[in-house]
Amino acid sequence: SITYAEVNYAEANKLKISNVINPSGASVVPNSTGVGAFLASATQDSNGFLTYDYATKEPGAYPLGIVSYLLADTAYASKAQADAVKAYATYILSSKCSNDVGAALGFSVIDGELLKKSLAQVAKIG
Repeated sequence: SITYAEVNYAEANKLKISNVINPSGASVVPNSTGVGAFLASATQDSNGFLTYDYATKEPGAYPLGIVSYLLADTAYASKAQADAVKAYATYILSSKCSNDVGAALGFSVIDGELLKKSLAQVAKIG
């Protein structure tokens, strides 16, 4: 059978990993570089939600990437709580997190415009 799981899970359990043919016709492996290229082609709305461009012609894009969302309040009763949530969200988006923790798990680095827009969402936490 065929399933979709994170690459680190497949590697840890000695499962085979399959490339996919993306819209540019390239055979791409599921890795952080390919997912990063795919996510860079997405658009982000004013609430931070992504709309994926599954037809991207980016040659290295792995078009089955996904993201996780952090949901936070924009009006916490406590400034200390708001600051803690904001610090956590900022850390999750930081290169320190992606390099020190995420890279070992095969997670993609969020950078460029996507990072800029994501940090703008974090700034709304209050």
